[in-house]
Amino acid sequence: SSDLCVRFVPDPAPRGEELGIQEAAETMAFNPPARTAVDPSFLETVQHLLSGDNNLRNAAELRYSEARRTAPQQTTVSLFQVLHSPADQAVREQSAVLLRQCCGKAKEDDSTWAKLGAAGQAEVRQQLLQLLEAEQNAAVRRKVSDCIQSLGNQLIDIQ
Repeated sequence: SSDLCVRFVPDPAPRGEELGIQEAAETMAFNPPARTAVDPSFLETVQHLLSGDNNLRNAAELRYSEARRTAPQQTTVSLFQVLHSPADQAVREQSAVLLRQCCGKAKEDDSTWAKLGAAGQAEVRQQLLQLLEAEQNAAVRRKVSDCIQSLGNQLIDIQ
């Protein structure tokens, strides 16, 4: 089997022979191998979101917001890749928090969750449960469980 490595490009327009973010997300069919290499530029963006340097953090927030808006599937896939990676605990925790935000406002038509489509949503639910079961780090596992709880609170009607 061949693994697909996708380059995180905040600009939605394809450059040269590189795949655009949307095309890459569609090609991956939202099913990345569990230990796919994390794109270094996406990992750097998440790391900079945690930075104490306002300039770095603000630039990273803009890049992440643009990626989430223009390529919600690829952004979600990349967050899962960071969570599956041996990245620093704080970075993995931040990825879980960002993933929870992607699952927010699930009932709104323009939400990241809605843009994933039925197959993508099913994959996210499955991946979250698998992460919860397999995660060894208690802090990361807690953040993943927060994501599951938030999503469940939005999707399940308990009367």
